[in-house]
Amino acid sequence: VGVDQDVGQPTAPIAMTGVYVPTGGTGSVNGVPSPGSNCFSPGVQLLVPYEDTDGDGLTNAEEDKDGDCIYGLNDTDSKETSPLIAETDGDGINDGREVKCGYDPTNPDTDGDGLSDGQEDINANCHQDGDETDALNPDSDDDGIPDGDEVRLGYDPLNPDMDDDGIDDGNEDKNFDGQVGENETDPRDPDTDRDGLLDGQEDTNGNGEWDPGETYPYLPDSNGDGLWDGVEDVNHNGRVDPGETDPRLYDTDGDTLSDAEDPCPTSPKFSDCVDLSPDS
Repeated sequence: VGVDQDVGQPTAPIAMTGVYVPTGGTGSVNGVPSPGSNCFSPGVQLLVPYEDTDGDGLTNAEEDKDGDCIYGLNDTDSKETSPLIAETDGDGINDGREVKCGYDPTNPDTDGDGLSDGQEDINANCHQDGDETDALNPDSDDDGIPDGDEVRLGYDPLNPDMDDDGIDDGNEDKNFDGQVGENETDPRDPDTDRDGLLDGQEDTNGNGEWDPGETYPYLPDSNGDGLWDGVEDVNHNGRVDPGETDPRLYDTDGDTLSDAEDPCPTSPKFSDCVDLSPDS
């Protein structure tokens, strides 16, 4: 920043981080503080330490803690806020409020989720209100997808299971690209393969992987027998009930005929399904 020569006060800063310098005096050389000088000392004093020049709720001494006239990321001693800029990191929340909230006033995105602190704590009240994401938690709904990626993709960062299919969004779109890739289900569609069963009824443990004992939520006919999984599980309860074929087995009754071509797919005895009496 420069210095207003008429009133001897700092002019507006030109960057988020930098150096503010006095025009002369003890401890400075050509107006630049010499190593170890104190900007708050009487001979060099640029700012009064107990005042709050930028009106952000922090005194000048609380912002330039070591009094070296260097602030922010340019400070080799520590990450300090600027006593001349009320909102050092430009995230929409002033420095004093960020300190009170436990946010990092030198980092516009404290939790590193791709959303600025001001985008998350919109009213800057230090609380996560009903329509806000958490500025201190990169994944507010704990679904495995960072808040910023959810906003970018048009997902709901406050709902871990947007389509209510029983699988968290992060286990459906595992690479966070917004596309339904190979072996992925769609976090916006509760029945990705349209076979009549919810994705969570097929991926029963909701881990986004096929495991023994499950059907494939991205294949309508998991066992390749010619019948869709939802046709075999007639009541769509995710279990093999009496009278139903097993969508995990090509040949439910083990008689070497596929369920689709077997006239009696639930029993190897044809007579169990068809009345063979002379009067029939």
